[in-house]
Amino acid sequence: FFFQAEDGIRDYKVTGVQTCALPIYAGNFIKQIYKGYNLPEDIKKYPSLTDRCMIAGNAQTKMSELNSIFQMANLLSMQNEFTNAAILYRYILSKNFGSREIKNNLGICYAMQGVRLMNPDWQNIIFPFALDPISRAGENYRALSATDSIEAIKLLQDALKLFEESSNLDKAYLSSRINIAMALALLNPKNSKKAINRIEELEEDFRENKDALGQIEYTHALILYINNKDKSNLVEIANKGNKIAKRCLENLDKQAPLVKSEDDYSIT
Repeated sequence: FFFQAEDGIRDYKVTGVQTCALPIYAGNFIKQIYKGYNLPEDIKKYPSLTDRCMIAGNAQTKMSELNSIFQMANLLSMQNEFTNAAILYRYILSKNFGSREIKNNLGICYAMQGVRLMNPDWQNIIFPFALDPISRAGENYRALSATDSIEAIKLLQDALKLFEESSNLDKAYLSSRINIAMALALLNPKNSKKAINRIEELEEDFRENKDALGQIEYTHALILYINNKDKSNLVEIANKGNKIAKRCLENLDKQAPLVKSEDDYSIT
């Protein structure tokens, strides 16, 4: 299964550097820089070397703590606990770590909550922004209400906004661009053309990347299925060896029965 969520947290102020790749002994790293460039420990109008080491150490500790929270949020998402995972992702954002990964993964939580509320027929679809290949076949879904539909639309709108913010931080970030296309298609069938245009742009941009093309191709076929219930595209890429398409088709062939809500049994 391919993952559109990220499993590493980045400081958006340090472009391209994951926290796990930052020097463990930040203070020693700074001292080496000072030594290598023969810099004095005290430079006018700048923090002293001692102060810099202290600041770096505190930042490293904070990043380490947030990374642990991030990993916990990912684990919750992998167990389909999207509501609780979203709480943790929002906590990280509240600490001014608004990286592309955080926004992308929070968007996934909103999108998956929206999917669950919007259409029970989608319960066995493996969406490209799902964090884990665990099948949802066999889960019980209650009947949907008008309130559910309204909430689903809001969640997907919030997800789309986060995916766009994530993409704006890095235009070459594949995960958020795929997720934007999927969210557009889920929000409104009228968006399908716009979603397909996004996918075709990705197919052009990543034409030399075989792994990326597999993800993009699957998303393309899934959007077509959601809008017209035609499995032919999924079947085609499954026959070409796309394991996700094959798994999705297997799930669609064993739709779980819906469970009625208490309202359906009320006497009017």
